[in-house]
Amino acid sequence: MIPDISESPAEPATSGDSAAIHADLPLIHAAVLAWYAANGRQLAFRATRDPWAILVSEAMAQQTQAERAAEAWTRFMTDGWHVNPVFQWQNGLPYSAAISGTQPSVGTNSNQKAAGSGMTGSGSSAYLIQLGRNTFKQPNTTVVDCRIQKDLRVSERFNFELLGEMFNVLNHQNVTGVNSTAYSINTTASTLVYQPATGAGYNASGFGTANNADSNFVYSQRQIQVGVKLDF
Repeated sequence: MIPDISESPAEPATSGDSAAIHADLPLIHAAVLAWYAANGRQLAFRATRDPWAILVSEAMAQQTQAERAAEAWTRFMTDGWHVNPVFQWQNGLPYSAAISGTQPSVGTNSNQKAAGSGMTGSGSSAYLIQLGRNTFKQPNTTVVDCRIQKDLRVSERFNFELLGEMFNVLNHQNVTGVNSTAYSINTTASTLVYQPATGAGYNASGFGTANNADSNFVYSQRQIQVGVKLDF
């Protein structure tokens, strides 16, 4: 039998009731937080603030129970990832101690003058035989590259690939050229003058100091590129 509710109409809420409810809200809020701290389930997606991860978890939680959604979420977020690092290390290239300048003339006749510049007068940047050829080495080179890829399968036929590549991850400075002039010819005193390394960084000069770095396609500053690929 359905009761006749017309005989006992409900009383409308008064402003006093609303004020009491609002007054109790802080207590209710604190009680809910205390209950959650003691009884809340430890689900994987609750430990992240990543908007994409939260969006995926919300979509999954709408389709099934929270525990099952948490398991599926973990598989989804970790599946399809590819991390491909590449490490390259190389000994520094060898170089010789070169000599700049021109041999002094021993007379005014053409056969008493050097034919060209350099220690031997041949016009080349000669090196001291006593020191040997390719005796010195440039600093070692080190490069770390990395590619990160995430596969997102839309359907059986279509698959998205999110790509991120970073070259020279550590932004390591690789020397690609040094000042190889060790001595210059003093034509007045007919002596060799050593060119010592002085200064540091951009102000460095003299024998063995770097005069070029990260200046080619193999060795360059850190570079980052991203892309999207669709397979079908």
